[in-house]
Amino acid sequence: MSGRYSVVAVARSPQGWFAEVARWATNARVPIELLKCLSADEVDAVLGSGRRVSALLVDAGLVSVDRDLVGRARDAGTPTLVIDDGRSHRDWESLGAAEVLPSQLEPDQLMEALTRHSRPVNLPDRRIARANFDDPAERPSPLIAVTGGGGTGSSTISAAVAQLFGDLTPERTDGGPDVVLVDAALRGDHAMFHDIGDVIPGLPELVDALRLDELDPNELDPFLFDVSPRPYRLLLGARRPREWVTLRPRNVAATLDLLRRHYGVVVVDHDRELDGEAETGSVDVEELHGVARTVVAQADLVLAVGGSGMKGVHGLVRLLDELDEAGVPVERVLPVVNRAPRNPSGRATITATLARLTGDQPGPPPVFVPEVRKLEDHHRAVRRLPHALLRPLQRRVVRALDTLDPRVDVAGPIRVRPGELGTIQPHDGLEVA
Repeated sequence: MSGRYSVVAVARSPQGWFAEVARWATNARVPIELLKCLSADEVDAVLGSGRRVSALLVDAGLVSVDRDLVGRARDAGTPTLVIDDGRSHRDWESLGAAEVLPSQLEPDQLMEALTRHSRPVNLPDRRIARANFDDPAERPSPLIAVTGGGGTGSSTISAAVAQLFGDLTPERTDGGPDVVLVDAALRGDHAMFHDIGDVIPGLPELVDALRLDELDPNELDPFLFDVSPRPYRLLLGARRPREWVTLRPRNVAATLDLLRRHYGVVVVDHDRELDGEAETGSVDVEELHGVARTVVAQADLVLAVGGSGMKGVHGLVRLLDELDEAGVPVERVLPVVNRAPRNPSGRATITATLARLTGDQPGPPPVFVPEVRKLEDHHRAVRRLPHALLRPLQRRVVRALDTLDPRVDVAGPIRVRPGELGTIQPHDGLEVA
């Protein structure tokens, strides 16, 4: 295979291999055209210019070389080759790098790596067919996204869903719950709802830890909080909105994937804003909404929460439309009307209104969650949420997820503890523990 390779290199200056590769290129010892960069920003500028690049050589000691940079290079069709002097202990394969080479690099080693992973720049631009190794048996655990406008009670609904699946899911081998609730809202409230306070660590810290390396499952524990007697664990959110722009989509996606591979069910409470660069013309807006966009792209089921009044139904219709524009299939979206009227005629009116306003994309009928008295007392004392919230969710959410993901077992009823009975009806599918 003839031709010259276009290689971009970024390293801490000075580095021995950096100078050696430049000398080989100048003396034509290796058929490469080398472009030296001193920062990740320069690399981004080259990759975004439309210039064809065969490979990216990076110094393993650079902090700016992370999952996101490797992912951006991969999206541009450029494999990343890491030059490691042995002092870095990152799992480069899990971060997406094509290969790790020693700092005492030889020309033959470099050319063999380029031949394996890249193409000369004068070859026709053909996409490399990549094998799909996705095995249904290895699919990650279900991800349930919960979103809604301010004041709709979406945070409470997300906690209720986490409690519901915590009751249905067997405990882990260590005796802890196998469900995680993630606070992914721009202004997270779950620390307040669970009486944890303004503490760290949370989602920003976990994402940052995964930015540079892969985590062992045991290393997840310090980032999660127990909220007993509720049967789930909690990952806190950001403390300030300005922290959100540092959460890059690939790092967020890796965080969700890690949680889904080590917990039975992951529930994510996130913002409803999904606009990106295509809708607004602004990269900054897309980065601000990157977490929510990443969550709905991965979610097995999205609960769209709205109110029962005129404004609430109007907001719910707009949210359903925004999810449709974001590419979420209608069968994966379940409308939830919170604080719904108990009157059957009132519920029928809301159902008919949603069906009429959603037009050509009618989805499933909404879940009606009634208003619960003294709900704030349950939050304040971090008690188990009442089953008036869980009953309608159990009948519809679990079954919807079972339809989408056959691995979910919904055969068992929710077990109700003494004192939590309230007004349970025989058809509610609950049994007393």
